[in-house]
Formats: sequence, structure tokens, C-alpha cells
Amino acid sequence: MDSRARSALDRAGYTTPGSTAAFANRAYLDKQDIVVVMTKEHRHDVLKRLTNPSTSVQLLRNLTGEERELDVPDPYYGDDREFDQCLAQIKEGCLHLIQDLHERYVQRSFEV
Repeated sequence: MDSRARSALDRAGYTTPGSTAAFANRAYLDKQDIVVVMTKEHRHDVLKRLTNPSTSVQLLRNLTGEERELDVPDPYYGDDREFDQCLAQIKEGCLHLIQDLHERYVQRSFEV
């Protein structure tokens, strides 16, 4: 993890060490109901590997209801403020993701 990303997480109170990234291969992707990506480029790469037509691939920022096809900007060349803004966008998107997943769960729990 980039030390600036770690610092942004620490400033926001996220102190757990995190996890190691892994490549999502076709077999893994095809087993998922939903795949959330950060950028349109990520979405394109996932869609090239995906063969399960029922798997939904969503841009994180679209989950906020804006549906504007916006990427989560990579703050790599930025300063602390840009890393903090990126984290805020991810947090907002994840809050909406939780709501979306809850709605999917509730809908399925009443199906016969």
C-alpha cells in the first residue's frame, strides 16, 4: 500500500493493516453477483474476463445514484488532500453499496 494512502486511512481512523490485492480471474468473477470497480478501465478489463451474464459490474461512483460514469480518481501524483478526497469518495460509494446489497438481500429473502 502506498504510504500516503496508509496515512489517509490513519487520519480517517481506519487503523487495521488491510489486505493484499489479488487478481480476479474469470472463474472468480463468474461466481460473483456484483463486481464493483473504481474506473471505466477496470470495468472494461473485468467485462473482458467475465462470462457470466448475470454478474453485474458497477462503477463505485455510480452507486451513489449520480449515474455519471465517473471514475474514482487516482491520487498517486497528488497531495494529502487528494488522498483524503479519494477516501471520502470510496467511503460514500461503499455506504451506497451496503444499501444496494441490503436491498438485494431483502428482495431475495422473500422470493419463493
